[in-house]
Amino acid sequence: MDAHEKNILILERDEDVAETVCSMAEVLGYRTRVCDTTDGALTELSRKRYDIVITNRVLKHTEVSLPWLIRSVQPDAKIVVTTAWPLELNTTALPIDCLLHKPFSLTELGSAIDAR
Repeated sequence: MDAHEKNILILERDEDVAETVCSMAEVLGYRTRVCDTTDGALTELSRKRYDIVITNRVLKHTEVSLPWLIRSVQPDAKIVVTTAWPLELNTTALPIDCLLHKPFSLTELGSAIDAR
């Protein structure tokens, strides 16, 4: 499946960041949808198949790991977590496929999406 057939859900509260990530993913040839709330993203994931989820959130407000919630709805979706924190997340304890540090370039986003 090439990029033009893949759907990406971007979960981002900051409108400017969401627009930038969306534009970058579209330049790479992906179809995108943006949600600005965790609940909205989980609802969207229950309605439509997404190949990739890009989010800067790890914990939901209930302290449940968001990647686990994503996996429960769409077990095959690739999960890319973006972070501006210099600290490393314990990604081995989470079902994520890639950790991407902000700010990132178009090339870095493409590599994160392609990594498995």
